[in-house]
Amino acid sequence: PAAKAPSVVVDVVETKTEYDFCEDTPLGPDLIRRCLAVIRTLCASNSADQFIYPVDPQLYPGYYETVMFPTSLYDIGKFLQGAGTRMSSNHDDPEIEMVVAEVGRKVRTIVHNTIIVNSSNSIVNSAEEMLRIFERLFFDWVLAPSACRPALEELDDDRCIDHHESDVNSMVLLCDACEGKYNMGRLKPPLNHVPSGDWYCPRCVSGRSWLTVDPRIGRQVQKGSLAGMVQSCKFVFGEDGKPSILYCIKASHSGRTEYCGIEDVDKSIVGDPVEPLRCIQALAESPGYGFSRDSGIAGGVLP
Repeated sequence: PAAKAPSVVVDVVETKTEYDFCEDTPLGPDLIRRCLAVIRTLCASNSADQFIYPVDPQLYPGYYETVMFPTSLYDIGKFLQGAGTRMSSNHDDPEIEMVVAEVGRKVRTIVHNTIIVNSSNSIVNSAEEMLRIFERLFFDWVLAPSACRPALEELDDDRCIDHHESDVNSMVLLCDACEGKYNMGRLKPPLNHVPSGDWYCPRCVSGRSWLTVDPRIGRQVQKGSLAGMVQSCKFVFGEDGKPSILYCIKASHSGRTEYCGIEDVDKSIVGDPVEPLRCIQALAESPGYGFSRDSGIAGGVLP
């Protein structure tokens, strides 16, 4: 017999657009619905126009002989809708995390394919611009700690980053890398005029990713004789390609450092526990903000 859908209250997200292939699946798991919101937003961006639907082989003969893994935003939307429907009765299905990681890979594959087959700088530039938007949305809406993520019904890229009601009547600045919107008056320090030339937001400049927002960083730990603070973390990939995460703990008295795995850290944290780590594969593969380091975005200087 068919499994019954869970008896839960569902937040219905208004998603009727011309792109029915990425409309919301209201009974699907939260992470799948968030990924669909990312794809819908991406489809509405100017940079994604050429990547929404599969490439027409009559217009581009030889494309499917050249590209090993062809895909499009349409394919990704249908993939997510299928996963959302299939997992609607089990929101704890471990496959959810695999689906999330696959979404990141598929969008990056679109850009990789574009670079391989196109000599046109304008098409490649559009693909790279779309990718920067995607990485921002994917991290902020799907992968970031739950305390930092907007509510599902508030996922709206027309809003400023860290939306505040005062944004409506304020001057808004658009980041030249991730295209995130910022209220000039709420920047630190505030800006009184639009900067000349390119402007990169604080998140792109700092390279916001899991390595900068992991809620364990800055927490006190007590592990046997080691008492100290979590300083940083890093991903480590095994021979099988699967990632793990290590945390650098600095001892309070001796100043020595020690690396510990996430299980040890979570058991040793002093005070309130942190939420369990989810989607480690997607997190390890996500560059987050400011990933175009060769362009001098991460680590640059705010005007």
